[in-house]
Amino acid sequence: DRRAPYMAQRVLYPDPAMPDLAWLFMITTSGCVLQGDRLALEISLAPRARAHVTTQSATKVHSMDANYAVQTQSIALADGAYLELLPEPLIPHRRARLLSDTRISIAPTATLLYAEIVQPGRKHHHPDECFGATLLSLAVGAERPDGRALFTEKLVIDPARRPVRQTGVMDSF
Repeated sequence: DRRAPYMAQRVLYPDPAMPDLAWLFMITTSGCVLQGDRLALEISLAPRARAHVTTQSATKVHSMDANYAVQTQSIALADGAYLELLPEPLIPHRRARLLSDTRISIAPTATLLYAEIVQPGRKHHHPDECFGATLLSLAVGAERPDGRALFTEKLVIDPARRPVRQTGVMDSF
């Protein structure tokens, strides 16, 4: 099932070494994330299902002056399921505000490869663009199907309160 701004491309099976691994590209039809956007992604794999889910390009979060954007992701993997959830990088523009919450339910025999890449902005676009996001809050939590917690992680990037460009954090990188 899909609704704007998400579009799921037709499933492909491009890997001859893993012919049962379904590849699915998620496309954001709006081209970027805007203030007020509320995005929801739900992935559920049945027992022994195998999938690779990614995005068509980097997720660009535009500048915001009056609101913020929210992304929620819910991932459920049954016994023996295998999921590679590897979206392209997140690129927050200057004055972007994004809250992201990812919840994972994973059976003991399931496998999940998950990554989030956050870039510092559009480094060569404007002097204030690099690390210029107003706020990024990225939370990830995983549990077993019975509710037993495995881990919780939260990254908050708030340059006004805690500068990112300092020795021991990102310095000139």
